[in-house]
Amino acid sequence: MNKRKNRIFADGLEFIIIFSMILMLISIYVPRAIWDEEEQIEKISRFRMENVFDVEDFYHQLHGEYSADPLWAMNVVNAIRDSLTADSTYLNEQVLKLGGQLVNVNVPKGWDVIFDTTFGFRGERKDNVKYTQYVVVMYHQEQDIYDTSYVVEKDLAAIKENPDFVGIIAENPSERVELITYYDSYMPDSALFYCPLIEKPYEVVVENGIKISSPIKEVVKDRRYLIFSFRGENHGYIEDGVSSWN
Repeated sequence: MNKRKNRIFADGLEFIIIFSMILMLISIYVPRAIWDEEEQIEKISRFRMENVFDVEDFYHQLHGEYSADPLWAMNVVNAIRDSLTADSTYLNEQVLKLGGQLVNVNVPKGWDVIFDTTFGFRGERKDNVKYTQYVVVMYHQEQDIYDTSYVVEKDLAAIKENPDFVGIIAENPSERVELITYYDSYMPDSALFYCPLIEKPYEVVVENGIKISSPIKEVVKDRRYLIFSFRGENHGYIEDGVSSWN
């Protein structure tokens, strides 16, 4: 009888220990997962606010003023980028017809390049570049000597035009690894203009400048796993290009 009681007691104690360990793991990892989710949503929201400001900034470059309607500014900016894709000479003063309206814009040279790097994710890759290195002979009249030097292919044409050029005595095929920087560009769309937490548009105020603000007015709480809560707070603002989180 005592052995049976001891066994029941041991089994009960083992269950309590295992259950306590499970609770301990939950209390450690579940809050961390919730905090990561809060940080991720905050990061996405601030990225979207930066996109709204960038759209307004590009609109300001084109039109000379900000727009209280960021979606309209986005449509104008995207239309100009499409026009430059179709015609690279679409520069300087132009009249854009969009949605039945005429918009006067001034498109500076290189605007499309800045657009692609602003609305793009920077990446890097390594490429194997093959090239030829030439050994050329040059005659120096002042010193009355012949000299050799190494020249890469892109500079060879200019060397040949030099009156001191004598000839090529060797060609050395070579290969090097080159680090290439590129941008995976995207076109802004209306989804970027809404807060990912409450699905409301960001607030845009145009008064002697521009301010983009999070639409969250009070702490957003969402119950998770009965005893835990997700908390979302105001994600800040961008005023005239300066963000509150920086």
